[in-house]
Amino acid sequence: SWRARLGAAFIPRNWRPRGGALDALLIVGAVPAAVALYMLCLGMRFGDPLHYVHAQQRYWNHVGPGAPSTPAPAAPAGTAEPLAFLTPSYEQARALVDLAPLAIFLILTLILVRRLPVMYTLYMVGLFALILASLRPDRLGFFVAAGRYLCAALPIFFWLGRWSETRPWLYLLLTSAGFLLQATLATVFLTGGWLV
Repeated sequence: SWRARLGAAFIPRNWRPRGGALDALLIVGAVPAAVALYMLCLGMRFGDPLHYVHAQQRYWNHVGPGAPSTPAPAAPAGTAEPLAFLTPSYEQARALVDLAPLAIFLILTLILVRRLPVMYTLYMVGLFALILASLRPDRLGFFVAAGRYLCAALPIFFWLGRWSETRPWLYLLLTSAGFLLQATLATVFLTGGWLV
């Protein structure tokens, strides 16, 4: 009996609030409570509850909203001409690799707001807030490693998997594009460059 109840507890569609607003508040408040508990642990261990934010600033130059930012990098010599931004560069490729997944996932989240459960939408909002909290103003694209953070965008991956069940062309497109992108990024990394 207890195994069946425990198994049902981990299936969100089976959640039926018994106490009404109190149960909903407990479910929604679980994530902020976990972050607060983590911050309490950091405060007790290191004397700084925002140690993870300060470590991002100190070692990786990430800054959150409202933090003093460093100036953007100066444009290379010879880029002052009109339409010079159309000339591809390594920094532009890096910025595109970080910005493209962020834009795609943001568009998909907005499209799926009414189709996904509210908890999944809140999860995606929290994930986007995490990305915005780790900006890199010293880089061209500002959103360094956004693609890596979006690996946790499970609601979008769930939806893409479900949508491709009945569309073989989409399954083939997603799989082949994923392999080609991975091969390209691996080649860049193995030849001494890095994009994310």
